Amino acid sequence: MNKTVYFLGAGATKAIASGAPLNRDLVEKALSDFAETDDAKELQAFIHDLSGRRSGIALSNQIWDFFDYVIQSKKSASNKYSLDHILKLKSLLLNLIIKEFQLSLDSIDTSLVSTFVDNIKASAASIITPNYDV
Repeated sequence: MNKTVYFLGAGATKAIASGAPLNRDLVEKALSDFAETDDAKELQAFIHDLSGRRSGIALSNQIWDFFDYVIQSKKSASNKYSLDHILKLKSLLLNLIIKEFQLSLDSIDTSLVSTFVDNIKASAASIITPNYDV
């Protein structure tokens, strides 16, 4: 017996929501779309301070690695950025990312999703995904 398995990997959301950012663009898009908010301004100031001291740090998802490293080390990032401040900045960024996903939900092609779900329900097919947004 053959069984169909659908693997929904990177870009699965983008296929049904044209406005959804790809993972590699998520931080930059969230900071751009909410640039006028206090949260985005505080994060932009941090990124500017960080990149001013360390050349080559791009505005990308690598910011999560930096936050996680500092938090796991249980040390401050600098005299200006205590561990508590880093925890706050990470939370601010997460909130902006959530808002960005909420924006992208407005562009979901519900007919495509419904058709896919109906076909899965009517078959013995399975879905596997490492994505947290599917």
